[in-house]
Amino acid sequence: MFTIDYRPKRLSDLAGQESAKKVIKAIIDNPDNSPQNIILYGKYGTGKSSLAKIFARTLNCSNGAVYDACLSNSCNICNKDLDKNNAFYYTEYNSARYSSKNDMVQIANQLNYLQNKGWMINNFEEFHLVSKDAQSVLLEELEKDLGKVFNVFCTTEIDDILDTIRSRCLEVQFYPVKSNFIVTSLKDICQKENIQFKDSTIELLAERAGGSVRDAHMELDRIKMMGEKDYLDSIVDTTSFYLDFINAAIEKDSKEAYSVLEKLINEKLEVLKKSFYNTILEINEVKYNISNDKRQGKVDKIVNDLDDNLINLIKLSLEDWVSSSFKSDYEFKNAMMGLYQIIEDNF
Repeated sequence: MFTIDYRPKRLSDLAGQESAKKVIKAIIDNPDNSPQNIILYGKYGTGKSSLAKIFARTLNCSNGAVYDACLSNSCNICNKDLDKNNAFYYTEYNSARYSSKNDMVQIANQLNYLQNKGWMINNFEEFHLVSKDAQSVLLEELEKDLGKVFNVFCTTEIDDILDTIRSRCLEVQFYPVKSNFIVTSLKDICQKENIQFKDSTIELLAERAGGSVRDAHMELDRIKMMGEKDYLDSIVDTTSFYLDFINAAIEKDSKEAYSVLEKLINEKLEVLKKSFYNTILEINEVKYNISNDKRQGKVDKIVNDLDDNLINLIKLSLEDWVSSSFKSDYEFKNAMMGLYQIIEDNF
């Protein structure tokens, strides 16, 4: 799988995340005087776990690499496959498995292990899954001088981590990776694998990934298996579904609205988020006569039926609505029905 075969092993391989890489480089440059507890947080598939492993390799490189793992055949550190096994300098904890208070007591007793062979990195994956009581166990440990040990906490939900833990950690944010970085990554894989797809298809993959490099690599696996034509035929036009949903609200047709919603919910939430932005953008483009889209008829009807104030209401509420309502299928359904109610109440 491309997600495994092309997981970055050096900082220079990590797509985007320039600010995060600068922070890690600064720590590598002066580890003895750097914060020992670090939270890496942000969207899934953006490189948090990969960076933790790169950090561990580079700090312990037997060839004395500066800022980046050397990956030399002579280096038994940088060539270690940390995706399959831990190492004397790297331990990964699956927080879904070690989430109870008793689990964390056991782990906490090991965190002050003084590494005599180099730097030790403890990586807690999806740390937000650890219970609040279990998180509290770590508070005292995080204030100790751990010697040559770093604790890294990776999470997609930083708000679920205790404030008392966050105040003891250096927080490093990971952002959704821009499409141009993802396109470069996909084209690099295609070249190495000797496979060819149209540029427009690669750009579509990058857009559908929603800022997640991992999702983009998974989509590339999918298109390789299906073939380019069959893959493109399978792509759902979710923007058109949104237009159908809004029209159903205008017509006060709740049965049709629910029917469209069931079609929408089969798509990935990140794709739905992107399509919703596109839908609102398209409505406004038609309103101001700057669009000639193939869905012109559907959009024209919405523009004619909805007045400026209602369109602006939808537009103004867009940012908070999307950011807070695309985290689960349940929240998405509730938000869509909220939008239905806004439109229905104004007719």
